[in-house]
Amino acid sequence: MNFDEEKITSMENLDDMIKEYLIGVLYSLINKDFNAEVFHKKEFKNTANLQNIINTSEYIDKHLSGVIKIKDKNLNFDIDILLTSVEVDSYLKAFDYSICKIMSVFVKDNQYILQKNNIPDFLRNIKLNDEIYNDVLNNQITFNIDRFTKQEIEKSIRNHYPRIKEKYPNFILKLKSEKANNIQLIESINLFLELEENLKKNNSSEKLVFKI
Repeated sequence: MNFDEEKITSMENLDDMIKEYLIGVLYSLINKDFNAEVFHKKEFKNTANLQNIINTSEYIDKHLSGVIKIKDKNLNFDIDILLTSVEVDSYLKAFDYSICKIMSVFVKDNQYILQKNNIPDFLRNIKLNDEIYNDVLNNQITFNIDRFTKQEIEKSIRNHYPRIKEKYPNFILKLKSEKANNIQLIESINLFLELEENLKKNNSSEKLVFKI
């Protein structure tokens, strides 16, 4: 299976060095029998399984150049690699759930961090944010709502959280906030999720509409 190289080369926010590296990595993945698809940002709204990637955060949407989707029969779920040219730590801060904060830096100070076409090197360079370790150790899905507007929180709970929960069914959602005026909001969200869970346990066909 080949992919359309033009989708990489047309990503305006990525420099030529990064594009060349990504193309090499993708061909290496395909040669190892992975299926790799590339989606340009303009395709997102017309691609059902990518619609929930955007609009979680205005910052993520603005600085997202494209997505590489990796599939394999041995993977329980597809892997979505988000491509951005901004400083990675700043980008991760805009993520809603801590358990999603995994990164790999391709280029730093105009120098390759990784060896081109070297998949083991690519995998070794993947780094987990400290927040992920805390979530994995405590079987929880942390969401710090202080960084988001009510509209973004609503979209995240409605669209993104169900997909995270599907991957980690035994993990418990933990909403965090350092703002006193968010306590009531957290209580309301927890109540909604508790009611929804009870409906599922009782095999009810009734659906709740989440609205903050």
